[in-house]
Amino acid sequence: MGGHIGYNIDVITEALEQHKTGKVRIIAVAGAQRAPQLPEVPTLREQGVAMDASAWFRDVRPRRAAGGHRAAPERRGAGGDEGPGDAGQTRRVGAGYDRLDARATGRVQRADFAKWAKPVKASGFQAD
Repeated sequence: MGGHIGYNIDVITEALEQHKTGKVRIIAVAGAQRAPQLPEVPTLREQGVAMDASAWFRDVRPRRAAGGHRAAPERRGAGGDEGPGDAGQTRRVGAGYDRLDARATGRVQRADFAKWAKPVKASGFQAD
């Protein structure tokens, strides 16, 4: 946005509004499919780069949260694209919304760890 950075790799939620206003130009999506909010922007794979990377977040709560909070994410998530719930809000800022139970989340997490273990090791990255 300041005109001094040639490129950046980020999550859509951080750049979607700037893209819409013309402050930045999103030239590729790193996920397996095009983003619904950016149907005109091709994936990296469509542009010949063999890469598929997606970010994901999980709302984690205690099994027996006080005051009925355990069911709250599912109720909020039912808001849909235009509703006030989590699903509508996450889609508006450029993210997807899937309701996964603990087992499905574990499968996603294990698959991602396996997918990225070799590239991370080869990079020499060390967490402090």
